[in-house]
Amino acid sequence: MARINLHSMQVLAAVASAKSLTRAAAELHMTPSAISKRITELELRFGTALLVRNSAGVTLPPAGEIVGRSCNHIMVRVSEMTQE
Repeated sequence: MARINLHSMQVLAAVASAKSLTRAAAELHMTPSAISKRITELELRFGTALLVRNSAGVTLPPAGEIVGRSCNHIMVRVSEMTQE
């Protein structure tokens, strides 16, 4: 089973939402290369591509959509828990 930390989930959720490594990096106050490294680590852990990188940004293949959506739900719940 792949184990990932909350920061990696936050990165994937931001990239999935922004459809751009650069915009996600700006949102998270990270460099695009740091974002790319996190995504690559997640892809290695899950054994599949989570993003398709192209000149227009990124798209998510089916696995990326599923994992990205799950990461987003988890990050929302974590945010709710810390506000309670």
